Amino acid sequence: MSEPSVNDTSDTESLEDEIEPKLKYVRLSNDLQNILLTSSATCIGVHPKFVCLGSHWGVIHLLDHQGNSIKSKELRPHTVGVNQICIDASGEYIATCSDDGKVFIHGLFSKENSLHLNVGRLVKTVALDPLYYKYGANRRFITGDDKLTLYERTFLGSLKSTVLCESEGLVRSLCWGENFIAWSSNIGVRVYDITARCSLGLIKWEEHPG
Repeated sequence: MSEPSVNDTSDTESLEDEIEPKLKYVRLSNDLQNILLTSSATCIGVHPKFVCLGSHWGVIHLLDHQGNSIKSKELRPHTVGVNQICIDASGEYIATCSDDGKVFIHGLFSKENSLHLNVGRLVKTVALDPLYYKYGANRRFITGDDKLTLYERTFLGSLKSTVLCESEGLVRSLCWGENFIAWSSNIGVRVYDITARCSLGLIKWEEHPG
C-alpha cells in the first residue's frame, strides 16, 4: 500500500479548514457596529421580538435582529457596566442589574409596573418571572449576589423579599423558566422549584487535583 503523498496530506488539511460550522449564523451589523466602536458589550438578552445589549457604560441598547437600533428605547439605568439582562416572556419588561447595586425593571409600553431598587451591594444576576407582564401576577423577580433573593409585590403594593439560598458563594448566572430556577455559584449549578420552594439538586463542579 502506497504512503500518502505530501499533496494528499495538504488536501486533507485544506478540507478540514473548510468544514462548515454546525450552526447557521449571521453576524449582526448596522447600528451595532457603531455602538461597539465606542463601547464594549458586557451582556446580552435575546427575545423573539428584539435584542438587548448592555454596555460597560451602563447603557442598554435595544436592537432588532439585524442590529438596527430602536432609537426611542435606549436606556441609561446604570453608572457602571451592566451585569445581566432578563426579558419576560411577552417582551414587555426588561430587568437589568449592575455593580452599582441597582436593579431596574423597565416597562417598554407602560411604566405602571416598572421598578428601581437600590440593593446597596453588587448585584451580579437578575431574573424576571416569565409571567411578570400578566395582570394579577405578583410581579416577581430574583437577584443574585452572595445569596439568592426573591422579591414579590404584596397585596398592598409593597415589596417583600425572601432569601431562597445563601452560603454557596457568589451567584454567577441565573435563569428562570416556568416553575424552575437554575443558578451557578462557586460550588456548582443548583436547580430549584419556585412553587414548592425546595432545591431539586446540585451539580457540583469537577474538582481538579492540584
